[in-house]
Amino acid sequence: LLAYSYAIIRSITQRKNLEEHAWWLMCSVYFIMMPTVGRGMFYVAAYFVGDMSEVLAWHVEVPTSIVVSGLASLMIWRFKKWKHPASWLAITMTPLSYLVWNLLTPIESVHEFIISFIILDH
Repeated sequence: LLAYSYAIIRSITQRKNLEEHAWWLMCSVYFIMMPTVGRGMFYVAAYFVGDMSEVLAWHVEVPTSIVVSGLASLMIWRFKKWKHPASWLAITMTPLSYLVWNLLTPIESVHEFIISFIILDH
């Protein structure tokens, strides 16, 4: 969500330069795409594993990272924008977010905070 917000703010600040403005907006799509592709990959993994309860996190994370980063790479290759910061943000955001998630959630205090943030108990 932070990367998406950053890309939108950068596109607004670059609104007078049409090429920069459009590129930041095009790359922002890949930050929104990650959860949707992840949900789709969950059902694909469940199909191959056989049961939804047996799907492990890496069954979803690795294919999602490959698909989202691969689609971003195809777009960047097509428009020859390899040196643009939005391009590298679009390619690396999905794998980095999964990596940070997997590094932080085993820590008990972080895990409890995330669970309390997601599941609001009243």
